[in-house]
Amino acid sequence: MNQEHKKTWITIAGGIVLVLIVIFSMQGGKSSTEVDDTSSSEDDAMMQDEVKTGEETTPSSGNPPANKSGSGLPVSMAYEEAVEKYEGRRIQFDNSCQASPSKLTYKNGTEIMFDNRSEQPKVISFDDQSKQLLGYSYTVIKMTSPSVPYTVIVSCGESKNVAQITLQP
Repeated sequence: MNQEHKKTWITIAGGIVLVLIVIFSMQGGKSSTEVDDTSSSEDDAMMQDEVKTGEETTPSSGNPPANKSGSGLPVSMAYEEAVEKYEGRRIQFDNSCQASPSKLTYKNGTEIMFDNRSEQPKVISFDDQSKQLLGYSYTVIKMTSPSVPYTVIVSCGESKNVAQITLQP
């Protein structure tokens, strides 16, 4: 298979994965702690100690499509670009759902990359919210809390408290 055909197949596979992610996220509904580009008055009435998040999800390979205007999903980027952009702000989950690093401190409002380095899908959860990460995919979540300092306890699958993210002013 020549290089051009290989790139075409990678692009097609990446597009399929992205479509599946969008479909899954649309079926999952919106929890009370999520914030996207179309926030509502419900978001303003959140409990004091909950973390608000906005997210983007992208496959780890291929050339993801450009952002559709008004979709609420930020522009996607290749995995290598995301690793570089979120250097120092990335949590990786392995085959057994263990997080690395497991204790982090960031400024309130920091975007953090949650990175599944397993071929198996993982469900990452915190503050009554969960996100599914397909195999070898990632999501970027902006972590904010109305009151700081605040510690977010992250679970992965059946493994509880695999990471702690402390948000500071």
